[in-house]
Amino acid sequence: MSRRRLYWRGLVLTDFDGETWHRRKDGFYGKQLTQNRPQPQWVQSIELLGSPVEYSIIMEPTNRNWLFTLLMPRVIEANDIGMVSAYHLFTFQRISSAFRYNVISDLDYRIERKLSRNRHYRNARLPEGYNPKSVALARALRAEVNLDEDYAATLLNR
Repeated sequence: MSRRRLYWRGLVLTDFDGETWHRRKDGFYGKQLTQNRPQPQWVQSIELLGSPVEYSIIMEPTNRNWLFTLLMPRVIEANDIGMVSAYHLFTFQRISSAFRYNVISDLDYRIERKLSRNRHYRNARLPEGYNPKSVALARALRAEVNLDEDYAATLLNR
């Protein structure tokens, strides 16, 4: 298995105020996926493509409630663990002592082939007046390509 595919993910910061990244202000990113509850609509956008990987993690106390996993984690069969629409796992209680959990992740997956208008707006907006050089560079790179996929590849290659 390639090391490039072993990307650890924990807390996801999605809101940028021009200087600092923050968690989304509404807490749990909408409806959560937890055991014994109906699946939220965003779960339908997850397309699993390969063989899952099973592993165990011992996490030291963080006094936070988010968990590290490889992407794409599956919801753990435990009543106190869930997943949010940013595709990361959390616990309903803060981790105040060493905490062991078993995870299954699918390293080959696709999500949200077409972003909702709301998700696109949230992820594409920038605060006014900040990072003018970055904005100019992004616009110049975008002008060089026609397709969104080509623009994404250009950014990733840069």
